[in-house]
Amino acid sequence: ADSDVEIVVHSGDYDVRSLDREWGFRINKLFDTSIAAAFCGSDRLGLGSIVKEYLDIELNKSKHLQRADWTIRPLSAELKLYASTDVAHLVSLRELFVDQLDGLARLDWVMEECARLSNVVYRAPDANWAFLSVKGSRTLDSQSLAVLRSLYVFREEQAVLLDRPPFKVLPDTKLIELAANPELDLENSRGLGRFAFSPNLQKLRNAIQSGAHSMPLTRPKVSVDSHLRPNVEERKKMDDRLKRLKAWRVRESNRLGLHVGLIWPGVSLERLAKKP
Repeated sequence: ADSDVEIVVHSGDYDVRSLDREWGFRINKLFDTSIAAAFCGSDRLGLGSIVKEYLDIELNKSKHLQRADWTIRPLSAELKLYASTDVAHLVSLRELFVDQLDGLARLDWVMEECARLSNVVYRAPDANWAFLSVKGSRTLDSQSLAVLRSLYVFREEQAVLLDRPPFKVLPDTKLIELAANPELDLENSRGLGRFAFSPNLQKLRNAIQSGAHSMPLTRPKVSVDSHLRPNVEERKKMDDRLKRLKAWRVRESNRLGLHVGLIWPGVSLERLAKKP
């Protein structure tokens, strides 16, 4: 929180949200090397890519290490090395980027974006409908949604008890399969992990039955702006506006040597085209 100390991060959105969620910590002076690389004209913004591009150093970014179980203690020497090299070059990158951005007269742009990032806060999902975030939930009918909600709550409770990420307790694909087939023979079902055996098997079965005997659920209706349903003539005008906006964005992208998405987000251009 000390504004005299600059905190250097790479692609820090998740870090900022996590610090806010867990402890209410704020970073009052932040420099994000991913944002800086984007404003220097880089298209590939992963840490390994920009360390190679700007420092000519190869980082070990193997999937094996990225997907390792970081909850096991003590950490292996291999994981410690991976974690330390993940931050070892950030200050060097920061110094290089500051010089380059200064020469491009874009340092103020980056500091503005970094200040915006430091103000990001964690927004908790709506507890009543958080289960709809499970991939595949759109395919379920009303009764299956009730089962999914019960399974989702069960998984969250187990994740807290086990101190494990929910996806490592039961994957989303399994939740959808069980919600769609509540009569499934669990004893012969694969992918249940610890819940394939008693007494956890019975706990899982209880969660499924609880949902199966609950009232069917209807997805909340999303209010639709009447302006989003234009007639044919207005649709033609909107398409024309969007085409001209995108052409302007490409010109600016070429002029500044920056990715089009950094000039102006596409979803925002679409809003402008609908409501000029």
